[in-house]
Amino acid sequence: RKHKKTMGSDSYVSVTNEVSGSVEGEGAVSMELFVAFERLLQKLGAPALAPPTWGPTLHRWGAAFPEPDLGSLAMDTWFLPEERFVFAGDFLAPPSGCVAAALKSGIAAGDALL
Repeated sequence: RKHKKTMGSDSYVSVTNEVSGSVEGEGAVSMELFVAFERLLQKLGAPALAPPTWGPTLHRWGAAFPEPDLGSLAMDTWFLPEERFVFAGDFLAPPSGCVAAALKSGIAAGDALL
């Protein structure tokens, strides 16, 4: 949530809502994500990556920071077994809007289908 106020200048949300993003801000966020990814790769023993030549290409979608109150419906997935259809996502159960919730939900969805 550190960069919640940083908007991608070319994202649909920014263009539609006439929110101006800062190229410098987008570049800083993109580089911070890249450096964190490099640290992860280093811990895994992977070789270093070449410096990026892209960007800034930050994209912010409309539901980037969901805070739903699903009450008793909050669960890792919503599964309709008769249709073999699963809803999965970081918004279904707390902590909402994070990679851990998305991963947990995706694994639960796969398990439900198998």
